[in-house]
Amino acid sequence: MERRQIANIIFFVRAVEPRDLKRESVMVETVRNQIDLVRRYGFPASFLLQYDALIRPDYMELVKNLPENCEVGGWFEIVQPLAEKAGLLWRGRTGFAWDWHPNVGFSVGYTPKERRKLADVFVEDFRERFGFTPRSVGSWLIDAGTLAYLSDRYGLEASCNCRDQWGTDGYTLWGGYWGQGYYPSRLNALCPAQTEKQQIHVPTFRMLGSDPIYQYDDGLFGSEGLSAAEAQHVVTLEPVYPESGGNSKWIDWYFQENFKDSVTFGYTQIGQENNFGWESMKKGLLFQFEELNKLCDAGKISVLTLCETGKWYKNTFPLTAVTSASAMTDWQAQGRKSVWFESRFYRVNLYEDNGCFWARDIHKFDENYKERYISAVCEGSSMIYDNLPVMDGNRWSAGKIRAGLYPKIRTDSGKTREIKGTLEAEYPDTQSALIKAGVLNITCLPERIVFTARLAAGETLLLELCDGVGTLKNVKINGETLQYEHNGYQYTVKTTGAEQIFQTGQGIAILAQGETIDLIFQ
Repeated sequence: MERRQIANIIFFVRAVEPRDLKRESVMVETVRNQIDLVRRYGFPASFLLQYDALIRPDYMELVKNLPENCEVGGWFEIVQPLAEKAGLLWRGRTGFAWDWHPNVGFSVGYTPKERRKLADVFVEDFRERFGFTPRSVGSWLIDAGTLAYLSDRYGLEASCNCRDQWGTDGYTLWGGYWGQGYYPSRLNALCPAQTEKQQIHVPTFRMLGSDPIYQYDDGLFGSEGLSAAEAQHVVTLEPVYPESGGNSKWIDWYFQENFKDSVTFGYTQIGQENNFGWESMKKGLLFQFEELNKLCDAGKISVLTLCETGKWYKNTFPLTAVTSASAMTDWQAQGRKSVWFESRFYRVNLYEDNGCFWARDIHKFDENYKERYISAVCEGSSMIYDNLPVMDGNRWSAGKIRAGLYPKIRTDSGKTREIKGTLEAEYPDTQSALIKAGVLNITCLPERIVFTARLAAGETLLLELCDGVGTLKNVKINGETLQYEHNGYQYTVKTTGAEQIFQTGQGIAILAQGETIDLIFQ
């Protein structure tokens, strides 16, 4: 299989801005400028319309004159005219025809029956205006039941959702694919399905282009020690943020790192919602397009619509693809590196900080782990989508303890030392990654991680899982199996090659019989 590097230009279009009604005229001009920009470069782009924009003649006039290589699709947030057209009472704040709180503005705020009504009204009104149903529909998050309904009834080709984040704008999506795309489980929109039977046949792509080094830990470092933030800030490709997506230095670095070698394909999404206004995004967006143009001219990447990307994914991968995203240089010059590896069974992040390295994050994927809103209604101003933590280096760090899985060497005398070295990543085929650091090789395979050390006589490999909040104290050890529980759901991680597994003061230690330990997620 040819490894590809793909960029999607996705602009999602709203018509109302209740926080500043004067901005609404600027929002129309923003879309006009976005269309002019893609026309100038000849790039295909996806314009995803929220319902309030779909029913506005001025927006319809704009998108009906898109270049032929562009697509129009749907942005499925719930607004007052959509709710009322579906016969539902609008529960938004007074004067807010678009209310972004998840109990009002997202499908999770409605019963499954109401969600299907809303989807039907949206699709039928879209069809009435364009003569076809939307092939691409995105949102910060569409619940699994609604996404499956859109797929099964209307033949959706692709979807997109928000990047991983904790608490930002009240939305938590945590422990999913870091980038690229996946087939969601019919029970959890953030979880890749392990089987074809249980998957929604709509490739879903992670938006916004997260910084692979710094986004994960954002908000963790306080003046009084480590403490996970209630709401993370943004370190992404979004052009309105001057330190990342609006920063030419960061953009250069991100494109260079993101479109290097990967297991199967590289991916990012470029664009911004129109309610930020053209002036706030213009500088970053213009620079991103210019750099994108250079990469296209050099034959290094392909710019596709979201729908085209979904079709390609379906034709290439019958099950969720094994993917990776890495940064082997540090734009802040702090000596940090990061490698994300994901399969339909788990994700892992291997991280280096000036020669010290560890597994910063491991989450297991289980298609039977239900999202909180599969049948229940979200009733508050925040929502949580997640997967099953095996190691959470962000949420489990506290005080002086940086949570992580730390590879170490234990001697016959009982002394231990950390394995140190510089991270190097290789991708020998489309199913694996080989990460090297000092005397340790870490082989990431679809269903397992293999840790292998080159040891001297009298030395043994030791994996130490540490956390600062006491979560690992509740993990049960049953022979070579670790038994976890999260959000009322029980799950396991199996090991092979372990001589002994035992609790420590800060977590769990896995002592190898020799040079190799496997962690198995299947």
